[in-house]
Amino acid sequence: MVSDTTSAVAPSWSHDGRRIYFGSLRGGAWQIWTVEVDGGELRQVTTDGGYAAVESADGQSLFVTRLDRVGLWRRPLAGGPETLVTDKVLAEQWPNWGLYDRGVYFVTWPDDGDPRLEVIESGSVRPRAVARLPEFAWSGIAVSRDGARVIFAHADRHTSNIGSLAVVR
Repeated sequence: MVSDTTSAVAPSWSHDGRRIYFGSLRGGAWQIWTVEVDGGELRQVTTDGGYAAVESADGQSLFVTRLDRVGLWRRPLAGGPETLVTDKVLAEQWPNWGLYDRGVYFVTWPDDGDPRLEVIESGSVRPRAVARLPEFAWSGIAVSRDGARVIFAHADRHTSNIGSLAVVR
């Protein structure tokens, strides 16, 4: 594993469980790095920025967020140009998106109301609203591989009462 004084954030497994991807300040700027689980040298994956990354289920692509620009980006691991998947994902919201076999779910805050779960399927250019999340409590969603289930932490709404106190003068 990686152990030194350089910041490392947002770890994720490769599709085959052999590597870990993570964001790091090595070299002075946030980039995506990878390391073999059973030992091996660190390898820098991005050169144009990266904070959090998740490999696709087929191992062909890496989905990346950056601190310097909004969006979720898809980069082919074999090389080639990146494409913007959606501009609705912020880097600091990296726990709030997850891949499945045919696309990506993500949480947005489109207005002053409750957060919203959206999905964008492979080959589509527009996300589709799935549901409002009125009890969304803490960052983080997990998506089943087939996309049939999305789980998230929620807070139960507690009732409150107003009490009165008679003040003696």
